[in-house]
Amino acid sequence: MRQEHRPAVKMLVLAVLAAVALVAAGCGGSDESDDGASTGAAATQEAAATQASETNPAVEEARAAVEAKSQAPTDIGVTEPLKESVRGKKVVFEQCLAPICALIGSQVKDAAQHLGVDVQIISTGATPDTITKAFNAGVAADPDALIGSTIPTVLWSAQAHELKDKGIPIITNATLVDPKDKDAVVAEFYDDQVTASVGVEDANFVIADSDGTAKTVYVFTPEFQGLFPQVDAYRDKLKADCPECSFERLDVKSTDVGKVIPGRVVSYLQQHPDVKYVVFQYGDLATGVPQALKAAGIEGVKLVSSGGGPVNYQYIQAGEQDRDLSLYLDVYGWQIMDATAKAMVGQDVTVPPLPDGWITQDNDDFDAKQQPPFGDPDWKQKFLELWKVST
Repeated sequence: MRQEHRPAVKMLVLAVLAAVALVAAGCGGSDESDDGASTGAAATQEAAATQASETNPAVEEARAAVEAKSQAPTDIGVTEPLKESVRGKKVVFEQCLAPICALIGSQVKDAAQHLGVDVQIISTGATPDTITKAFNAGVAADPDALIGSTIPTVLWSAQAHELKDKGIPIITNATLVDPKDKDAVVAEFYDDQVTASVGVEDANFVIADSDGTAKTVYVFTPEFQGLFPQVDAYRDKLKADCPECSFERLDVKSTDVGKVIPGRVVSYLQQHPDVKYVVFQYGDLATGVPQALKAAGIEGVKLVSSGGGPVNYQYIQAGEQDRDLSLYLDVYGWQIMDATAKAMVGQDVTVPPLPDGWITQDNDDFDAKQQPPFGDPDWKQKFLELWKVST
């Protein structure tokens, strides 16, 4: 059944990590004097970090949380079989411009092929006009179900209720669902509560890694309203559990990925040299940033993201990004398609737990162009067993 909770933001917006100690090299004066000062500064900094850790139990709690998220998930989260065949049915996937939306769409489509379901991908664009046209096209396609990804329902409320009136179920992904549209949505994947939990995990890492002294900046795209709980939860976790930590938000545009954003991050770090953790709302935003930092001579900064993809995995393998809280998108896409299939035949839908975990150099030993390997290699077969009426 759908879970009800408050929306994170109501305002309409266009579209859908140990602080590293830098030991100064001696220059001028006697070598003995400079070495002593440098060593003393490092010792003082280390002592401060140790004291912060010893006096703040939240640091140990954060370490435990990071460890728990450092293992690949093994549970697909679905146990209820599909009771009727959906072969021959049609689904519309309204796809936002962010690359991660395309990755999710491709996995939904892959799952649908096993069910004998046709998936029509419609790009929503990034303006109210293109979004309206995209959802109008979705309604006109007369599908058996529609999946809306990331675009707030306030931008397609009329279409949502038109679909509801036609008895066409709606499933959403990372979408801010307005209260008046709740009755039109059967299942909300990556809802407010899940989104907030990702922000908490980001905060757990920077708290644990820095011994509770992290100076951070959070790179965020306000246009994706459904992701506001993530940055808010990150901020609130630091405020509550890490009094020596700092937080600032750097707002960017999704259309500036790989172009403007790297320069914005470099400029920010040059103006805030004490900031040693850059946390990206989602992995795509980190595109080009490692190269820009290298060109600017900026070192000792850890890059962290969530919901990453091939570019982030390559950065991690190369030691250019510390980690990504990855959503195992293949399993996630199949979860969404499972819920969509059940909605189409009138079964109750329960949104399963998010299949995610930290990808670091310790476990980033897979082909970066592929999805990280799920903890259970037989996960697809488990879905197919549940779908045997269609397959």
